[in-house]
Amino acid sequence: MKLFLKDLIFFGLVLCVSLVLWKTFMGITALDIQLHDTYFVFDANAWTFLVGGITTLLYFLALGIRRKFSTTGANIGLIAGLLAFSFILFNFLRILLSVVSGYTAAIIVGTLLIASLFFTIILIRKTYNLLKGQ
Repeated sequence: MKLFLKDLIFFGLVLCVSLVLWKTFMGITALDIQLHDTYFVFDANAWTFLVGGITTLLYFLALGIRRKFSTTGANIGLIAGLLAFSFILFNFLRILLSVVSGYTAAIIVGTLLIASLFFTIILIRKTYNLLKGQ
């Protein structure tokens, strides 16, 4: 139970940092990107998912590998990180499809998105089996 509590505390800290960044970056237009004659506006949710999602994914992936994906807390944190990473990839794919006429980059990002969702489904199944065994 102590491992699960530490994971929950870290996830809460990442969430708090992401919310602080969300409030900080809200309304700042200098973070928007202009490519060619198209102007991309990044909303605060995208920045929150970018910071919180990647941090959660990397931390809980390292934790899951170290614990061999046998703890519930690390698996649930990794599922949350993978879903946030999938959200980031989906938005990136949407931007790529609107800008790039060649679909090579879109195919690569789409493949990463499918692989991320596939790994999420496998991890959900393993976590369900862990919870069922307790």
